[in-house]
Amino acid sequence: RAPTTPQLERARPLGRCAAHWAHAGRVGSMSYAVSSHRPEVNSLNIRESCPCIPWRCELRDGTAAVVTWMEERDVPEAAAAFAKVVADGLYWPFEEPLDEAAFASYWCQNASLVLRVEEGTGASEMVGMFYVKPNYPGRCAHVCNGGFVTVPAHRGRGAASLMGRAFLYVARQLNYKTSVFNLVFANNTASMRVWDGLGFTRAGVIPRAGRLEGCAKLVDAIVYTYDLTTLPLHAAIPAAPAPR
Repeated sequence: RAPTTPQLERARPLGRCAAHWAHAGRVGSMSYAVSSHRPEVNSLNIRESCPCIPWRCELRDGTAAVVTWMEERDVPEAAAAFAKVVADGLYWPFEEPLDEAAFASYWCQNASLVLRVEEGTGASEMVGMFYVKPNYPGRCAHVCNGGFVTVPAHRGRGAASLMGRAFLYVARQLNYKTSVFNLVFANNTASMRVWDGLGFTRAGVIPRAGRLEGCAKLVDAIVYTYDLTTLPLHAAIPAAPAPR
């Protein structure tokens, strides 16, 4: 079965998608909830379910990199990277950065991973990070969602494509059946190129979904899906995207 999600605190809808979004006839009846509970970062059960991790790969410029599990010691650096992206006001619905505890609660509830470049000295630098977790509870918990951040200094190096490819195989090995990305803002053309290139399906458009920084009008969002059952249960992630 797909991993289950700890019960989250109900919260008012957050940020740039809150004031104009309705579900089941009530404004804000669903939200990006953040619990005060700080979860364990990648349980042993999650790690043992994914023999594809760690995955050694290369950035677009040939730099050696590795996708590996986020550790407790990574949380401060990851929280700081997320805060910078939230501050841009273009890619996530949050308006205010999360503190370290709130970030850990939001990002690390299930499977969370990092992409690092490997230096000859043995040191490494975080290039990006992503999570895999259920998009819905209960009878739909086999449908997963992913969240991705590329550290701004490393944009344009192919990090998002590598993380997206790893996401698919991690999600498959965690026994999810389908992936859905709820909010890929239509002005985030770089992100859309990644998901289109990896074979995701554009399932629909949410009109006027986001009130984004510097945009005079509300921005549409694309909903992307991927049928994970089309992927083989490889122990290793292939060097190129699996054909659809």
